[in-house]
Amino acid sequence: SNKNYTCQPFMGECGANTEQVFPRVCRNFIYVLAVIHLLKEIYQIHQNGRRYINLENALEWACYVSALIFVADLTECSSQSGIRQVWQWELGSLSIFSAWMVLLMFISKFPFLGIYVIMFFQILSTFVNFSFVFFLFVVAFALGFFSLLQNQNPFESPGEAIIKTGVMMIGEIEFDAIFNDPENKVYFTGPAYTLFILFLLIMAVIIMNLLVGLAVDDIKGVQEKAELKRLAMK
Repeated sequence: SNKNYTCQPFMGECGANTEQVFPRVCRNFIYVLAVIHLLKEIYQIHQNGRRYINLENALEWACYVSALIFVADLTECSSQSGIRQVWQWELGSLSIFSAWMVLLMFISKFPFLGIYVIMFFQILSTFVNFSFVFFLFVVAFALGFFSLLQNQNPFESPGEAIIKTGVMMIGEIEFDAIFNDPENKVYFTGPAYTLFILFLLIMAVIIMNLLVGLAVDDIKGVQEKAELKRLAMK
């Protein structure tokens, strides 16, 4: 019952110390760096109080804590082989992602590169503000496709239909796979084609062009106030 199911298929009996030297050195290096940075963050909390709470600091905590847990040996097999448990690998992906996001936030403080990071976050902010309206359109079409095409795998549940509809927006429409596949018969041809055409007009043309227009407008605004915004992010 205590088996490590990530480790056992590869190691069998964990009776020998098989972990190589280089991974051990890297792991200890991560330990030291993570602890140092966590102590720095704790000091900043003491110094700044409520002003400490922001996205960059949250990403740093996620990065350092998840990195520490990822490199920790929580089972005997992990200690001997260096192989992590399943949930540790999943947490490791969070650590990698947050580390690169922290680097992105750090780059924003540089004069020549920071402007592009600011553009990204400005566009992201605009998309978040628009996302509620956007999501309503996605759900509307997804539930329509679910009602008409639920015999097909991509639309067999409302959740999968929402994901498939979102993917279709960015170009993966797969018209032949939906309407011309003999193994996936379309039982409601008229309504399905009508809904599909409306989807192309509204989502693939109007909404996507609206998003591009909002992004262009944001970029223009950022360029006009680039230096002030960059200084504000320091």
